[in-house]
Amino acid sequence: MPVNQNPPAPDLATVVANLQRQLLEQQQETNRLREQLAQINQRPQANEVPPQNVRIPPVVPPVPDIRPESRKKSFVLPSLSRKTLDTGG
Repeated sequence: MPVNQNPPAPDLATVVANLQRQLLEQQQETNRLREQLAQINQRPQANEVPPQNVRIPPVVPPVPDIRPESRKKSFVLPSLSRKTLDTGG
């Protein structure tokens, strides 16, 4: 009866070298794809207006008027009243 024999184990140094080569290839491919994506993102898309370097101000909510009711009423300065304007003095 033949004895079951396993194939010889691969050399550990060869396995490590192959894994390092695969890792380097993947890193190079990743860098290439990142550069390609950056170039695509810099191009204006169809029907898109290119950015105009305009700073959009933040949205600030209006400040509520908390003055008492008596101070909210408008008034006319005496020097600008209609009587003063009509008489010139």
